[in-house]
Amino acid sequence: MQLNKFLANQFSLGKGAVRLPISDLLNGYRQRYENLRKVYRNFKFTIWYVQPGGRTIVHFKIPSETVHNFFYDVLLELNRSGGATKFEDCHVKLFSNCPSFVYTYAHVFYTMKDPDTGTDGMIIDKFNQKIPKDRLLVKGAEKTLPQEALTDAPTTRNPANLGLPDKSVYFAIFYLLDELDFRKVMYSRHVTSMSRLLQTVPDFDVLMKNRAAEERKQRDQNRENRKAVKKLFKQREAELNNMNKPTAVRKASPTKPTKSSGNVRRVSSVRAVRPQSGKRK
Repeated sequence: MQLNKFLANQFSLGKGAVRLPISDLLNGYRQRYENLRKVYRNFKFTIWYVQPGGRTIVHFKIPSETVHNFFYDVLLELNRSGGATKFEDCHVKLFSNCPSFVYTYAHVFYTMKDPDTGTDGMIIDKFNQKIPKDRLLVKGAEKTLPQEALTDAPTTRNPANLGLPDKSVYFAIFYLLDELDFRKVMYSRHVTSMSRLLQTVPDFDVLMKNRAAEERKQRDQNRENRKAVKKLFKQREAELNNMNKPTAVRKASPTKPTKSSGNVRRVSSVRAVRPQSGKRK
C-alpha cells in the first residue's frame, strides 16, 4: 500500500468500498506528535539496507506519551518500485511494538492483502491461515509479538478491522516526512541482515516488563519529589510565621528618686560681698 493512502483525508477499505473520512483522526495525531516534539526535539532513527533483497527499512525509536524516556520500536519498509520520487509514493510495510498497535492493529495488518499490489501480508480476516507465520508486516517481525496479537481479532478495540496504523506509526511517518531526505534514505547502504535487525527489537513481553518497571520507578520518584516539596513548603511556611509574629515590648520600670548620702555636707549659700570704695580726704 502506498504511504499516501494513510495520509489522505479519506480512507478506503478496498477497491470500490466506502471511503471513510479520517481528517479529524490525522489532525489529532498530528497535534499529539507536535506536543511530543516539544519534549523530544529529535527522534532516534537508523536507516538499514537489508540484505538479501536490498530492502530499505527505517527503524525509529518513538517516545512514549506517558512514560518519560521510554521508547517503542517502529519500522517502516519503503519500496520505491514504480518510480517513486518521494516518500508518499513508496509502497510501505510496517511494524510497531507499541501496545496500541499490537492489540488494535497487528492482527488487522497481518490478515490483510495489500490492495495496491495484491501481495500477501495484508489480507481480510479469516484468511490468516493462508499466510505463513513468518510473514507479518516487515517480514519476520511477528517473532517479537505475542501470539494472541496475531491470531485473535481485536473485537473490542477495532471491531471494524480498519487497516489504519496506530499513533506510533503515524508519529514515525510524520517524522519521516518532516525531517528525512528521500534520496539519502533510499540510497543509504547501511547494510544489515534481517536476523541482526530483529535482535535490535525487543520482544513485546520483555518490552512491557521494562515499561512497567520504568513506570513504577518514575512513580516512586515522583512520590518522593512530592514529599520533599511538601516538607520544604512546611519549613518555609513555619519560617514565615515566625517572621510575622509581633515582638513583645517590655514595659519600662518607673525611675525611683535617688536618696542623698549622709556623708554629704550641706553647703550653705555664700552671699557675694560688694567691695567698699575708699574715703577721699
